[in-house]
Amino acid sequence: MYWQKNAKNITKYVSAFVLALALLLGTSNAASAVGKNAKGPDVYAIQSMLKSLGSYSGKINGYYNASTVKGVKYFQKSHGLPVTGSVDARTYQSILYAYSSLKLPKVRQGG
Repeated sequence: MYWQKNAKNITKYVSAFVLALALLLGTSNAASAVGKNAKGPDVYAIQSMLKSLGSYSGKINGYYNASTVKGVKYFQKSHGLPVTGSVDARTYQSILYAYSSLKLPKVRQGG
């Protein structure tokens, strides 16, 4: 039972990471910001990552609403980014890096 619960959590995190990575690789450098009233899988991934990082306490629903703006602003302020409430390329890269650092296993160097 314990293993099944952990496997479900791992699957959820891996899925969110894969989606986030796909969005990052599929986005051009000149991508516009994701902000208020946006919706879809990209917003779902952003909400999921921010929630894992402790920057978002709202529902993960794929709608960029006031809770999402608040979470993004909190993340931006905490990481020394311009506080806009929108996810531009720099904010997205910072979220993805922080999420990856949190979720990916650490590799030990040396012997």
